Amino acid sequence: MSRFFRRDDERKHHGQPGAAAEPNQALAGARVAELEARVADLESQHAALAETLDRERLASRAGLEEAATLRLVLDHVPALVAYIDREERCRLASRTVEEWLGRSRQGLMGRRAVEILGPATYDRIQSFIRRAMDGETVTYTRAVAYREGDRRQVRASWVPTRDENGAVTGVCVIVHDVTELGQALEAVSESRELYRLLAETSPDFICQFDLDGTLSYISPASQAILGASPEEVVGTNFSRFFRPQDFPGVLAIFESVAAGERVGLIEFDALKADGSLVPVEVSGAPITRGGVVVGVLGIARDITERRRAQEGLRRYQERLEQLLQERGAQLEEAYARFDVSIAERSRTEQVLRDNEEGARAVANLAPVMLWESDLDAAVKFFNDAWLSFRGRTLAEEAGSGWLEGVHPEDREACLAAHSQAFRDRAPLRTRYRLRRGDGQYRAIQDDGVPRYRADGDFAGYIGCCVDVTEQG
Repeated sequence: MSRFFRRDDERKHHGQPGAAAEPNQALAGARVAELEARVADLESQHAALAETLDRERLASRAGLEEAATLRLVLDHVPALVAYIDREERCRLASRTVEEWLGRSRQGLMGRRAVEILGPATYDRIQSFIRRAMDGETVTYTRAVAYREGDRRQVRASWVPTRDENGAVTGVCVIVHDVTELGQALEAVSESRELYRLLAETSPDFICQFDLDGTLSYISPASQAILGASPEEVVGTNFSRFFRPQDFPGVLAIFESVAAGERVGLIEFDALKADGSLVPVEVSGAPITRGGVVVGVLGIARDITERRRAQEGLRRYQERLEQLLQERGAQLEEAYARFDVSIAERSRTEQVLRDNEEGARAVANLAPVMLWESDLDAAVKFFNDAWLSFRGRTLAEEAGSGWLEGVHPEDREACLAAHSQAFRDRAPLRTRYRLRRGDGQYRAIQDDGVPRYRADGDFAGYIGCCVDVTEQG
């Protein structure tokens, strides 16, 4: 109160009531300006803070979305993916980890690798973790234990992660189950080994050519058939195996195979290393990769023995026809000169029988198996080579008895081939398995031709059989 009274006295004393208030008003104005400046500064800071919070909120949202996307990707990757920090604690794991370990990911977070894997497994991979922690990317393939005692083949990669300064912050492990791939590769390897064994043991020679005709592979049988080792001919052009006059036809066939067609059982005369000729039967097929022809595969077989058998059959047929014509002419002459009585006719028929027996005697000397059938396709004669091969008598084999020796799987096709040839009066060629006297089935090449009497009437078939088992 005294203070107020004193001011009043002062006012009265001076006689100037507003003189003391002016400095106070100036001070108050400065204070207000200062406060307004601070408020403006605070508002500016608030706006900056709000902007920062908005950015962090957006970044946090983007981070959450990125993390969710990463987890979605990891959960659909067909591989085990996990991340461990410098302390070897699990910080991230894909869904495949749960499938492999049979444990939830939540239970793995923050746990050390040795706790998750167990001491035995951890000891086996500890060196890989150490190397990755030192900055090395480590990759290996090995068999590992799976659930319920199963073992799987895996390919694992341990990849170090780094901060902005290049320091290793942890390791990401990626494990792919390659069991099926390994099995497929093993099957391919076995197939290649089987192919190699077949190629190297086959009596036929197998060869591969590039599209320009360069020989890239040939099996060892080339030594026996062509008189040249694989080392001598690989890298050369296939034109070396044919005479100039034969090569255009061979080239046309090669080009058709290179265009994607298959050809088979074409006969050629091939040139041996010493310049002599060897008859071969060739088949070919395109080699493709991804649907594109990249080469030509050829298989060739030496048919020298078959050619000899065919030539022997041809000569036998010619001789038989000559004998029949001679005897037929003799009979015609006899009938023209004499009034043949019943007795004379019987003697004439005996001459025919003697002629047929003579022809069969010639047939029994042949080194190949021969047969002869009548008009109704029933076989009435087999030579000694056939009967010796079969270990049976002519009575047992005659008619359709010989079909009992044909392999059950080949019998229907064999009979159909014979029947078709008889209907068409056409040359016969067929192959089937025939049981030998010791019970073993052998591959037989059967060739037959129709035979005719001197008057041109069809008289049946005569055929020749060759054992081609060793030729494949």
